[in-house]
Amino acid sequence: MKSVAQLAPLLSQVLESEANRLARETGWQQRERKLSGADFVQTLIFGWWQEPESSLDGLTQVAARREVFISSSGFTQRFTQQGSDLLREILHLLVSQQMQDLAPATWSRLRPFPAVLLEDSSSISLPEDLCAIWLGTQGTKASLKLFVRLDLCTGMLQGPELTAGRHSDKRSPLAVEDVPVGGLAIADLGFADGARFRALHGPSRGQRRYFLTRWPPRLIVQTRTKQQLDLRALAPRHVGERLEMGVVLPTAGNLPVRLLMERVPPEVAEQRRQRLRREAHAKDREVSEESLFWCEWSIVLTNVPVRLLSFEPVFVLLAARWQIERLFCQWKEDGQVDRWRSYDPWRILCEVYAKLCAMVIQQWLIHLGCWHDPMHSAVKAAQLCRREAGQIMMGLQQGRLETVLTSLLSCMQAGCRLNPRKTQPNTAQMLAGAPRPAHPRPAPKQRPRRYKDRKRTWACGKGWARRGGRDSTASPCPREST
Repeated sequence: MKSVAQLAPLLSQVLESEANRLARETGWQQRERKLSGADFVQTLIFGWWQEPESSLDGLTQVAARREVFISSSGFTQRFTQQGSDLLREILHLLVSQQMQDLAPATWSRLRPFPAVLLEDSSSISLPEDLCAIWLGTQGTKASLKLFVRLDLCTGMLQGPELTAGRHSDKRSPLAVEDVPVGGLAIADLGFADGARFRALHGPSRGQRRYFLTRWPPRLIVQTRTKQQLDLRALAPRHVGERLEMGVVLPTAGNLPVRLLMERVPPEVAEQRRQRLRREAHAKDREVSEESLFWCEWSIVLTNVPVRLLSFEPVFVLLAARWQIERLFCQWKEDGQVDRWRSYDPWRILCEVYAKLCAMVIQQWLIHLGCWHDPMHSAVKAAQLCRREAGQIMMGLQQGRLETVLTSLLSCMQAGCRLNPRKTQPNTAQMLAGAPRPAHPRPAPKQRPRRYKDRKRTWACGKGWARRGGRDSTASPCPREST
């Protein structure tokens, strides 16, 4: 997808003609109705995109943009299993449209690779009534897991691929063969598996793909003479001290890799331990002593040769994996794909699918509008997309979607930029060549309480007690009936 001229017809086809066709095939629409499949799909996607907490009354107002006037009760009756199947098929169509031939970002540390793919998964807890569709883990009977792969070079998004909540990360639905030859795959510890490492490495140099991952504490490493290494005895003892050596992974068919270690400051180690304890407490588990011990070192495994990636850029690219975490945070905090205002399981499933569709379209616009700029801000771009979601819907209805998208991308290119930092450079600055900070990043400040958590106080005026005044203990007078 090279330009708006290709994006606009694609959205029109999927959200108009394909939505009406799928509405009949899934059984959601069996006869001509006031609310068509395209009306239903666009109302949910753009309505919850612009306002994630929109109620049924708000959705009926959004439907009026397409000259469809329906009551809230009438709209409620459309949230059925067939409606969730319709939105799931729309999501599948959007995900299958990969963005190709985008202008790559000009980050110097990414130039040795044709693609730098960040892969991760995230779960969404669902009501127990949906366990027959999305079977969850022991903690949650029903949950949905999203698998996403993001290319830092071009901004191409693969996924989200949907699986049951108990699906293991090691059996990711995103195939290893989709990683281009010479590309670099960066994933979390959940994806660390010997068979995956061997598949990425390939049988020959012409089929070689590279990987970069943190070292799992229980993964055995050996020397080339098949002697098991005791990393506790080899670990650096002083802060900032580094160690690099060649090791062999027996679980990956004696695959030779590079092992890099660096001792971190005590402040960083303590932050890691606190994070592990919080995650374990959330999952009702105990943190192992070994995991707490290795928090004092950053340990990385990779098969990238030194001529392509030296010691310092390895840890810069490993820190860039946080971008996929920020993508999920953006989807959940701003898009609210894991929150809803209903107890009806089918309406909840429709809402999850619709919001995911909106996030996929939003990611397309972000990457098409500002990914070529290394100092772009995805957060600011997402705010712009959410604010203009209504205009996109109107442009789709009136046949001027290309004009609306062109205007939106112009605004995105004008103001959605990051502010550079001197002492603590951001990820974009480090990918462009800025050195990593020698001292740890300070802990984030505690966020202020939201308005709804604050103590409510009435304004001074007729009929109410003055706050902090002489009559502060007097009971307020009732309102006059009108």
